[in-house]
Amino acid sequence: MSVLQTLRKSIARWLIRLWADRRPTTAASSGRLHIVVPRWDAKLGDSIVSSFFFREARQLNAHVTVLTVAQLAPLHLEAFGVDRVIVTDANPGFTQLRDIAAQLGPVDVVVHLVGRIQPAEIMFVHWLRPSRVYSLDDGLRCVNRKLGAATAGLSVPERFERVLRDLGAKAVERKYIVPLPGHFPGASDAPQILVNSYASRPDKSLSFDKAVALLQAVADAYPQKSVAILCSPDSRTDAQHVEAAVARRNVQALKDLNTPTDAAGYIHCAEAVISVDTAIVHMAVGLDTRLVAIYPSMGDEPNPWLPPLSSKTRVIYSHQDVQQYRRTGQKNMNAFAVEEVLAGLDGLLSTDSEPDTLITRQAQIVSGLGVATLARQPPLISQGLRADAVAPT
Repeated sequence: MSVLQTLRKSIARWLIRLWADRRPTTAASSGRLHIVVPRWDAKLGDSIVSSFFFREARQLNAHVTVLTVAQLAPLHLEAFGVDRVIVTDANPGFTQLRDIAAQLGPVDVVVHLVGRIQPAEIMFVHWLRPSRVYSLDDGLRCVNRKLGAATAGLSVPERFERVLRDLGAKAVERKYIVPLPGHFPGASDAPQILVNSYASRPDKSLSFDKAVALLQAVADAYPQKSVAILCSPDSRTDAQHVEAAVARRNVQALKDLNTPTDAAGYIHCAEAVISVDTAIVHMAVGLDTRLVAIYPSMGDEPNPWLPPLSSKTRVIYSHQDVQQYRRTGQKNMNAFAVEEVLAGLDGLLSTDSEPDTLITRQAQIVSGLGVATLARQPPLISQGLRADAVAPT
């Protein structure tokens, strides 16, 4: 983004704040609580991570409306069970948000857990006049449930749990909801190890050479296991080139992946998944599949999108030049040792993982631990979703 564009955005936000940023004064309705959750960021991975929120909100007898793009509407309606979905553009502007505000009727709660609410969104909250607004954007007056500083060291699921508890939930189950295909004909001979090297853009993905080296190492370490390359329709041709370069009999690029639900079917049947930081990571977590996740390491910066601690999960870090990333916004996902991935995979496959026991501790982040930063976009977002079956919760 240019300096001029940044300046224009800052001026627009300042002007909108002068006009519309007001402390909520409306009292909550005496009837069923109406919660509005904007999900117009079009991120499948983000939706999976927050999926439990909608299940738990039903336990509060709340009416939940989600604002999201057309590709994610069926997921929220059919799999997550929200009461209403209003389809929007990705990051809608003033005109569309004004029309949506008119459709919504009385709103009690807005849950928008972003670090910076955009000018059009500030105006949207002003039009809705909810009694509670949950956000990480602590500086806004309209945000009266300020979670930025209060949840700075927490993961995204923990932040959503904080909202639920403030709304009155006594106990919260953070198990993700992942839609599965109603019929999966290849379940009996599904690949045993899945490898996903693709993300939303090249710098979040593995390079061609790194993907080939990783797949060759996995195939050679497990010659008796079938290894498959996860890919979307957009990356299928590249995956076939990777398969040819790997040149191992037990490695194939999957040719029938058209939707995230298709990918979920394979993940559910696999013994283990290796993936860069995309929705595939969160789907594997939700389906309780062994996982080696590759994340960028950003020094001391906390990463709220890391998978939860689990005996079935290993996280490998690709080391970054943090200063270069801050200048360019570009990551390098190739700066990790393949041997680390193999060691993590060996540890997962050599033992039968027992169900995890969740332990909560009061703690603080200590510098020097190499916690990664976020990278959220999934590789499988271009196609529609269906939810014929849902993973047990």
